[in-house]
Amino acid sequence: LEIDNGPVEIQKLQNTTTFIRNFFKNKKISFNDLRIEGNARTNAMEEVSGEMAKTDASGAMSWVMDNGNEDAQKESVGDVMQAWVTQDKGAALGWINEQSEGGVRDAAVQSYVFNDRTGSPQESLVLAETISDDGSRDRAVGMAAFRWVNEDPVPAKEYIQSSDSMSDRMKERLMSRGE
Repeated sequence: LEIDNGPVEIQKLQNTTTFIRNFFKNKKISFNDLRIEGNARTNAMEEVSGEMAKTDASGAMSWVMDNGNEDAQKESVGDVMQAWVTQDKGAALGWINEQSEGGVRDAAVQSYVFNDRTGSPQESLVLAETISDDGSRDRAVGMAAFRWVNEDPVPAKEYIQSSDSMSDRMKERLMSRGE
């Protein structure tokens, strides 16, 4: 597909994208009925679910889980979770707790931890430690611990010193905060 970058062609593309999003949102067709494969499918799912999540994150998450393969789900749940945490944090956490260990759950937990600005950093840290992927876990644990150190340094540093889920390097960086 080659698209002219002129204003008329861009507007046509935007109108088409809006039409497709609304079609999916109203569930008039199933995403699985379309013949979109590979990266194009993953990108389309991420785009559509992100738009749906702005107004109905719970519905968007159900749609992602019903229509996506595991790769598309992993790529889409982060954007959906970002919206869901602000719309209904308890329901978002409940959904996470119902998921089996793996990449989809890991992506959801990481997004939850990164986007939960009102909850307890301690609880976010404990949740982050359940991520199975080492890299994702390190990023989420670091984010939650950093927030906790900034909010309540004494108990946070006590926890950090005793943690088995943080590297020595991360512990050193966090322990030096506020000194």
